[in-house]
Amino acid sequence: MKITVDLNRRRSLMRAHTATHLLHDQLQRFFPDTKQEWSWVGTDALRFDYRADRFLTTEEVDEIVATINACIIADYAVVVEEMSFDDAKKLWAKAFFADKYGDRVRVVRIDQTTSIELCGGTHVNHTGEIWAFLVTGQESVSAGVKRIHAVCGPAVAEYAQSLEHRLVSYARKLDLASWSQIDEKMTKMIIDMRQMTTQRETLFHALVALLAQTNPDVIYDGCYGYRLQGWWTLIPLKDLASILKNLSLAYPLCVWDETGSFVLVGTDIVSAKTLAQTWWVRGGWSDRCIQGKDQRIVALMTS
Repeated sequence: MKITVDLNRRRSLMRAHTATHLLHDQLQRFFPDTKQEWSWVGTDALRFDYRADRFLTTEEVDEIVATINACIIADYAVVVEEMSFDDAKKLWAKAFFADKYGDRVRVVRIDQTTSIELCGGTHVNHTGEIWAFLVTGQESVSAGVKRIHAVCGPAVAEYAQSLEHRLVSYARKLDLASWSQIDEKMTKMIIDMRQMTTQRETLFHALVALLAQTNPDVIYDGCYGYRLQGWWTLIPLKDLASILKNLSLAYPLCVWDETGSFVLVGTDIVSAKTLAQTWWVRGGWSDRCIQGKDQRIVALMTS
């Protein structure tokens, strides 16, 4: 039997593993009481789970990335040594996962004081071998546990290149000469969308007020019923509901479509909830306004 080691893969794992130690050390600057929950090291990539009640801010991520890259440029020595567990504790070496350690332990130190951990894994000899480090994302794993995704080594350049390709593609779709114009374009689009939303809401309010003043298609059990058809169906029911519930009505009002979707609005005297219970229709919201979908509404309003 012959066993061989893929040196390129081994080196990439070493880079990611040492970068994980640097990341853990930096996280404790912002979360002094944090504990490592889990970690994964891959080919120039890593994931790190830790205890925290919030995500890192953009500024904190930038600071962590800058500090770790500064450590990489400094080319600190990574020293691996064996010592007694008691001596390791005197160095304040980090220990994890409620592991049970023997009398002798393996300690990994970066620049003597930058990072000191008990670890049995493989590492680079100097931080400069990591090349570069970049955080690529954050996510919540469970209550009180956050996860950081990061890349290092050649993967940083690959990740940056993939982002640039994506930005160039977005720029082309937006008919821009350069991806550097995307921010300005998106800001303008957001402003335009907000203006359109405001105009849309103004139009909806005017249309709904007009609806409430027109003759109903039917009056059932003292409730004015309006069947939504034609261009009225372009107004989402949730928008109708949010507007109608704020109108001062002299009578209960119900709007519905042929699918059975409806909005039922009550008055100060007769609540929407009371009418829905009386008619045995299903929906939910509040005493003032009920929204739902029930074919019984169609049957009642067209009977």
